[in-house]
Amino acid sequence: MICVLFYASTVELHQKLTGGRTPLWQDAMLDTFAGLLGIFCFLFFYRWRGVIESEELNSIHII
Repeated sequence: MICVLFYASTVELHQKLTGGRTPLWQDAMLDTFAGLLGIFCFLFFYRWRGVIESEELNSIHII
């Protein structure tokens, strides 16, 4: 979570240094939320896929 927040903060710092752009702390929070949502979706999919694969391996019967 700290890494995601740090990255979002550096993006806003870059916007501050770039002319014509306005850095907002709300953007940093939105970017952090989106990054965390992506991480949670990845972990959910990874675990869900692992459960399905382990069930398939357990259902294989060797004659």
